Amino acid sequence: MTKEGSVNCPVCERTTDMSWCAREDCDIIGAMGEGDFEAGVQIFFDQWDDEVFQSIEVAMVTDPKNWWVGAHLWWGMRMRNMLRTNGFLDDRSPSGNLDDIYVELIEAAVKKWADDST
Repeated sequence: MTKEGSVNCPVCERTTDMSWCAREDCDIIGAMGEGDFEAGVQIFFDQWDDEVFQSIEVAMVTDPKNWWVGAHLWWGMRMRNMLRTNGFLDDRSPSGNLDDIYVELIEAAVKKWADDST
């Protein structure tokens, strides 16, 4: 039973006040189908040039855990909209919200770019 205004996390079923579970041991990405995850990664991979990948990589190296926080509102909205424009809609996330997966998709796209560049 959840308190009013709370929901159960769609992955681990713990009660949360958000659409997703912020606990580090909740594997929302693991709950996605592999094909869905790869499709999201590929959208970023196809859209960006080396300069974009390099700037994100620098941010990730500078602050590996929170590199995205300062840009979440405006830049993050553009990234989520890029996914939507390319047919990757919120319902592809286990929580039904791209906020919960877009950072991991970007990180995987940067890793794929770095691996391909070497």
